[in-house]
Formats: sequence, structure tokens, C-alpha cells
Amino acid sequence: MTPSLNFVLQTGISIILILGVILVKRFSFIKHGYLMFFAVAFNLFSLVFLMFPSALKILSGASLNYFTVLVALHSILGAVAEFWGIYIVAIWRFRSVGYSCFRLSLHMRRLFILWEIVTVLGFVLYGLLYI
Repeated sequence: MTPSLNFVLQTGISIILILGVILVKRFSFIKHGYLMFFAVAFNLFSLVFLMFPSALKILSGASLNYFTVLVALHSILGAVAEFWGIYIVAIWRFRSVGYSCFRLSLHMRRLFILWEIVTVLGFVLYGLLYI
């Protein structure tokens, strides 16, 4: 049940991220900010309660092979993406659009790319484990 729940949750978060990009293109910056807050919060929940315990179980005592390298890479990049997302949301702090948002736009674009790479890696891992 847990892997399927996480798969659905991560798919939903990816859709939220894409909707966030669409909102920015439509100049709906406040809606974009709230949507990104929820994406970061849902991902933090998933990371703490679903993914971290799984990664720990897989990596503890495992031999070095392509699968464990993928799990480690996914875990490290995912943690970087999550902390980066928390940082950006913390700077915004539900304020109106202003200098801080536009100053971070390049970081947001890079974070989006990283987050989608991590998501694809996660889907590959899910496929290797459960399909």
C-alpha cells in the first residue's frame, strides 16, 4: 500500500508543479506561491514518512550495485530539492509578489528541473521494485 500511495502522491506533486508553471505564465503569482507551498509540504510528508524509511531499509547493509547507487542518487538529489524548496517557500512566507519572488525566479526554474529529474528517478526506482 505505501509504495502505491507514494507513487500517487508524487504524481500529484508533479502535476501541481506543472500547474505552478502555468500559473506563473498567467501572472498568477500568489496562487503559484500557495500551490508551491502545498507541493513542498506534501513532498516533505512523503519524504519523512514514506521515502526516507524505504531508502534507509534499502541502503542499510546493501552491497554496491547500480540499484543502490540509483537509490542513493535519488535520495541525495531529493533531499537537496526538498531543502531548496523549503528555503524558497520560507523566503516568500505568504507575502505578496515583490522583489524576493523575482530575485528567486532563476532558482525556482532550476529547482523545477531538479525536482522533475528526481521524480523521474523515483518512477524508475518504483518500476524496478514493483513492476
